[in-house]
Amino acid sequence: MAIRQNTDNIDNMKRSIIAVLYHNSDITNGNERHKYCPRAENGWCKWWLDKLNGTKKYKKNMNLPIVIKRELEPIFFDLCKDELLKKCLHGQTQNENESLNAIIWKKAPKTIFVNRKVLEIAVYSAVIEFNDGYCSLECTCIS
Repeated sequence: MAIRQNTDNIDNMKRSIIAVLYHNSDITNGNERHKYCPRAENGWCKWWLDKLNGTKKYKKNMNLPIVIKRELEPIFFDLCKDELLKKCLHGQTQNENESLNAIIWKKAPKTIFVNRKVLEIAVYSAVIEFNDGYCSLECTCIS
C-alpha cells in the first residue's frame, strides 16, 4: 500500500514505508509515533484523523516493542533507498516472475539434481507455457 499509493513520489513512498514501523511501535509520545503517518482527512492514521476532526476513534493496540523497532529500523531504512524505490515507481509486483519460477521448478524441482540440458528444456518449455498456455506445448495445437 505504501508503494502503490505513492507511485508518483519517492519521498512520499519513503515516508509511508517508515510510517508502518513507527505507527505500529510502542512509542508513548503520539507526535513521535505518528510523525510519518499521513496528515490528511482521507488518510489511514486514526490518530491524525482524531487530531484533524476532533474525534476519538484512535485506539493504540499494535505495540511493537521499542527493542524490536530498533532492530528493524535499519532494515526499513535500507528498503527506502532511492535506487531500490525507483524500481517500484511503476507500482507493480513481481507476481508474474514468481509464477514463471513456479512453472520452472515444477518441471525441474530444486530438490533433485538435473543436468544443464534438462534444466534448459524445463526453462524453455516453462516460458512457452507461461506465454502461450499449456496447449502450446501439445503437438496437436501447433499449426
